[in-house]
Amino acid sequence: MLKQLGWEGHGVAGKPYLEIPPVTLAELATLLRDKLGVAAIKAVGDPGLLCRRVGLMVGAGGGRWQIQYLREAQLDVLVCGEIHEWETSEYVRDALCQGQRVALLIVGHVPSEEPGMAYLVDWLRPRFPGIPITHVPAGSPFRYL
Repeated sequence: MLKQLGWEGHGVAGKPYLEIPPVTLAELATLLRDKLGVAAIKAVGDPGLLCRRVGLMVGAGGGRWQIQYLREAQLDVLVCGEIHEWETSEYVRDALCQGQRVALLIVGHVPSEEPGMAYLVDWLRPRFPGIPITHVPAGSPFRYL
């Protein structure tokens, strides 16, 4: 995902997050939508929030892990695949009510993992020469009406 988003080299040594050039939450959502090829991004938080410290959690990490990550890493925004809507989004909404500057962007389970699956092809080929290895994009299972 880092490669697809152009965020290689934005990791912080010894830290579980990325530091990207400051961007608003709305701009970040647009970047994710365009780079990941998804129809929509779900968001919790102020669209004008300036985001620099970004956490990535692809797939479905679960509410406990997502909330712990948001809290302990002191993220501006968590970008994740999917959430339990009664947990992570409510935690962020409660944090916002307390005056914290935090946000959540949800890109979808499959779209969050797809870049890793595409990358895996190039990683596997030299390890298994002579075996054809391809990536078949799954794409999002959802339509937005």
